[in-house]
Amino acid sequence: MIKIDEKVLDELIHSIPRIILALKEIEKEVLEVRQSILDSVECGERAGGVMDVKQTLEVLDALQKVGELGAKVFADGKISISDLKYLGEIGEVINALKIGIEGIELVDDELKDISLVEAKAVVNKVIDIVKAIKEAKNV
Repeated sequence: MIKIDEKVLDELIHSIPRIILALKEIEKEVLEVRQSILDSVECGERAGGVMDVKQTLEVLDALQKVGELGAKVFADGKISISDLKYLGEIGEVINALKIGIEGIELVDDELKDISLVEAKAVVNKVIDIVKAIKEAKNV
């Protein structure tokens, strides 16, 4: 069983609304980038070279876990005792954050040399995150 410091848990819970707002902004930007990529493909352009985006996707996975948990906790617009049912998911969120943060310094390099296929994978992941968070709000 993972022991979680109350202060850390409190900070995590209180940061969730900001994360959800940030994800909404990211969704808007991603849709714009997606359209730009589609437009460039139509013009026959290629979007960069080939490089693995594994770490980028792991960071996005971590954000998804945080966003989904936040959406569940704040689905009723407040934090209350009834949200304790989600306490078991905190360990999963922390593990995903650990994995995402471990190699976060690689993300810049991954995105500098991103191919069209990789860009599509990242954009599709962000779209999946937004959908998952919207679904989590309805749990």
